[in-house]
Amino acid sequence: MDRKAIRRRITQLLDSCEGCSNNSSKNRPFSKIESACGGCNVFQELTQLRSAIDRPAEEKFKPLLMKGQDMSKTDLMILLENNVDRNSIRNSLKMSQKAFNTLLRDYGLLNTYTKVKEESEVSKLNLSVEEFVQLNYVEKKSYDEISKLKGFDRKQIINWKYNNKSQIKELLDQKGLSEKDAKKGRGNSVKKDGVLKVETLKTNLVEGLWKEKYESLESEYKALSARAIVLEGNFNQLRSKHTELEELNAACRSNEAELESLKEEKDGFIKQQYHNSYLIENQKKRITDLILDNKKLTQENDALKSLVKLWI
Repeated sequence: MDRKAIRRRITQLLDSCEGCSNNSSKNRPFSKIESACGGCNVFQELTQLRSAIDRPAEEKFKPLLMKGQDMSKTDLMILLENNVDRNSIRNSLKMSQKAFNTLLRDYGLLNTYTKVKEESEVSKLNLSVEEFVQLNYVEKKSYDEISKLKGFDRKQIINWKYNNKSQIKELLDQKGLSEKDAKKGRGNSVKKDGVLKVETLKTNLVEGLWKEKYESLESEYKALSARAIVLEGNFNQLRSKHTELEELNAACRSNEAELESLKEEKDGFIKQQYHNSYLIENQKKRITDLILDNKKLTQENDALKSLVKLWI
């Protein structure tokens, strides 16, 4: 069934709820609706269809998760309020579990939304008040037995009962039952188990099992002591090696400083060499110019000598 067909089916189911005696208010919290309509086939089908079209919280709030380390406190509150997986948030922030818990603690968010999440999970339990009263108060079933029967956790059953305590009390008053009725008939097995455990302990003590346990613990202690001595020796070796490496590191730092000084001195020599080369080139050019000037002057002198001879 595609999403469009699912929406049409949801509309049909909601229309069928018109006129139902439980459909008295449109502003009731989901926990109240679940307690009143939990046994209704329409409600169960609506719950299944809703889960089929709902996108995962991580997908809905992907833009916030993509902020990564730029997430603000408000962003974190929105993600936690909408039950986005905390590991997904932590991975987006690129934090370790310890650092992430510290951040939530500093913001006052570490335990704020835990209860909300539990209540959200409890509200999804497919269990009506009438069914719970029948199982717990009439059939004398324990929380563990109910949780196995319905496929829920024991903690969810306890939280569900707390959230619906007013409706449970009202139904108990109608049936003439009380809280004590749920506890009757469930203590004998516990007492029997307790007696059996005491008898077993006495038997074990008589047979000397405590001595075997003591010897086992003593041998384990000796093995741990020997292991501790070996570890201490290894630790001392590592500490000695660490000291040696520290000394080598100090020597390397000294050599690096000396090498840096030599590099600076070398750079000075190179600069001086470039300067001297520049001066030499200038001198060569000047000498060349002087030779040319001398040659011209010699030619002019010879010409003057020739003129003088003609005049004489």
